[in-house]
Amino acid sequence: MSFDADLVALSMVNEKGEHVDDRSVPRSQIPPGVMDPVVVEAPGGSTQVTDRAFMTGAPPPPGAVPPECPKGGAAGHPASICEACSRRSRWLRRKLDQEERAQQAEGGASWGRVDLSSTVSGLLDGSIESVRPTVGELSMAPEDGPSALFYRGKVNGLAGESNAGKSWTGLMVASQEIAKGHSVVFLDLEADPVSITERLLGMGADPGAVTAQFVYLSPRERLSPDSMAGLMGLIDELQPTLVVVDSTGESVSLEGMRPNDDDEIARWFRLLPRPLAEHPAEPAVVLLDHMAKVDGGMWPIGSQRKRASIQGAQYIQSVSRESAFSKDKSGYAVIKVAKDRHGTRAQHDTAAYLMVSPGPDGTSIDLTSGASVTQSAPGASGVDQAERLLERLGLADYAGQGHAWEFVKQKTTEEDRPNKRDVQEAQSRRKERAAEQAGEPR
Repeated sequence: MSFDADLVALSMVNEKGEHVDDRSVPRSQIPPGVMDPVVVEAPGGSTQVTDRAFMTGAPPPPGAVPPECPKGGAAGHPASICEACSRRSRWLRRKLDQEERAQQAEGGASWGRVDLSSTVSGLLDGSIESVRPTVGELSMAPEDGPSALFYRGKVNGLAGESNAGKSWTGLMVASQEIAKGHSVVFLDLEADPVSITERLLGMGADPGAVTAQFVYLSPRERLSPDSMAGLMGLIDELQPTLVVVDSTGESVSLEGMRPNDDDEIARWFRLLPRPLAEHPAEPAVVLLDHMAKVDGGMWPIGSQRKRASIQGAQYIQSVSRESAFSKDKSGYAVIKVAKDRHGTRAQHDTAAYLMVSPGPDGTSIDLTSGASVTQSAPGASGVDQAERLLERLGLADYAGQGHAWEFVKQKTTEEDRPNKRDVQEAQSRRKERAAEQAGEPR
């Protein structure tokens, strides 16, 4: 694949000179005098390549160096909050991986020693970031804790029983990425384009963004070499940050493989999820899967190879009888950690809650952190504290009053928890105020 010479990568800064964004724009739209070439010669004979070129499927040119952040890695400008620095870090990881593979190829085997000097220096000087989840952002995440669910450039998983809301979670994360201007690829082997699109629009996704950035695929035959080439070409073109496969079981079956056969499951991961995650665009690949109706189970049905092949994080999503939800009924799902290969969270930790609250203007959906919250409010009454807590939990106008208390119990420690009567009174108070504002009888 060649570099895209018709696109120019620009670093956007505000009036204070602070880095804001990176964009690729058509060369024809750049005024004369400010048009940088996609590939230019840098001092010392190295090749400076813009972000757009690094994010294509082409390998870095010999002697290439990644683009510098406009802030130059200045203090107060960590890579974790700068897209340019994050891209630089991800490119350095790919470059090291390419060098490692080249060394192995020269030796004719992969059993030779791997030189870690570049990796060590990169981690120490900050040019290589520690791996962390960045896709699937969570509201109310603690400042010192994880704020997202899924790892980019890795195969992640989300499993649960039927009607646990896995597709809702996948589409919620997709709507987040679309809202950021990113592309999403959704491989749907279970539903249909009408129901998926209806859910996205019901969540408040912009119709134009859905049309342009949400790429829906509905494969009905085995993945041939030509089909795979077409899919990877689509990834080259779109540079998605998220790829959702719904579901693993249906995809495995479509390939004529047996879900309990270790070798065939390992082959399926090599066939589809791994190549997607290893693409230079580094999308977070999220596999939606089913699990048996076993209380406390932490893994999807089928071969144990599914566990070993998860490179990012595997979550289990569940609902109770009291918290079950639908398009017409409010509720929530609990998302717990089954595996986190990078140690961001511990097994069995509650990573997040999926809050669903249908209303006349659509379905309000939120992914909120599983971390506990405190609700101290000195001098306030118990009902006032409860009302303030409901606002923090996103339950201020929550329709599911019957089980909101159950969610409050899960999100708070016993020390910080208001009593049930205060929570119910706070909800009633807000409902009455809303009715008065709408001119409805109480």
